Amino acid sequence: WVPMSKQIVRTSKYRHVYGTAFKRENCYENVNSVTSASDVNYIDGNGQYFATAWRAGGGGSLCVLAYDKCGKLAPDVPVITGHTSEITDFAFNPFADNIIASGSADTTIKLWQIPEGGMTANMTTPMVDLTAHSKKISTLTWHPTADNLLASSAWDHCVKLFDVSTGEEMSNLAMHTDTIQCVQWNYDGSMMGTTSKDKKLRLIDPRANAEVSSVQAHEGTKSSRV
Repeated sequence: WVPMSKQIVRTSKYRHVYGTAFKRENCYENVNSVTSASDVNYIDGNGQYFATAWRAGGGGSLCVLAYDKCGKLAPDVPVITGHTSEITDFAFNPFADNIIASGSADTTIKLWQIPEGGMTANMTTPMVDLTAHSKKISTLTWHPTADNLLASSAWDHCVKLFDVSTGEEMSNLAMHTDTIQCVQWNYDGSMMGTTSKDKKLRLIDPRANAEVSSVQAHEGTKSSRV
């Protein structure tokens, strides 16, 4: 036992630091995001825009907003409405800020080109439409070093690689036996890691279309990510 007078209390340098909320005019209001469609990111962004799946009837919608469009959003804010079912994942092209890919439960992947300055009307016609998967899309991941190369996974247990400039399917990685939960490239894009509902973490060489190694990962019931 140590007397109170002898105890040493470390004082935090952040003890009296308080955050300041943004002013209302610098915030976004009426953001009608979908947060229950899939176990994926609910928001994605780059240097110019951020995107979120939008709650709307008649199929999946995606809202893309420029950062300078702060304030209260109108009920009829322009959205991407080309899918016939919920949007399950989406990702901006790291090489082109105005290109975004969206995947849906309607089994399709679509590429959209955001107009300079942002959207002013609903978009229904994609610049590219990819239809190689047979079940709903799970994840979309752009290659980190090669432009126009997109990896997708779906409930058909396949990871597919597309050259989106031509719409061509470059590879089909079919070594999974259960629902794919996450797909990630390594830093130079030479390998990819995946997790699956079978609780395995796989390391895949996409050029050889081969599983390099696998380990039994987390045993919990929740999905795991790389």
